[in-house]
Amino acid sequence: MAERISLEATASTPAVTFDPAEGVLDIQGESYPENVVAFYRPVLDAVQTYVGEDAGPLVLRIALTYLNTSSIKVIMDLIDLAEDVREAGREARVEWYYEEDDDRSLELAEEFSEDISLPFNIIATAPKSA
Repeated sequence: MAERISLEATASTPAVTFDPAEGVLDIQGESYPENVVAFYRPVLDAVQTYVGEDAGPLVLRIALTYLNTSSIKVIMDLIDLAEDVREAGREARVEWYYEEDDDRSLELAEEFSEDISLPFNIIATAPKSA
């Protein structure tokens, strides 16, 4: 059975929660961990287990203000898993949140959305005040 994940954000890692009962993976913050593989391995393992369980839908809620190249690869891996869910006949979608004044995050979301067949919602949020 897929494991519930709850990771607190740090200066270089995002907050991550995965609730297999709801089928929601939520990633928020900045992602440039020193060891991307070590940080994301439990997340990838839990989502992969969930995908193989023939459970319910999968929703990826992503609100990342910065990603390094290695983190981008992991996000693509997660999107690929969501596409596997959809190919198995289950609902899957991506919800990408960006601050409306963050053109870089919007461009990144648009680049991700171009290469996939999943429903991909790009959602503007109000900028955080300093």
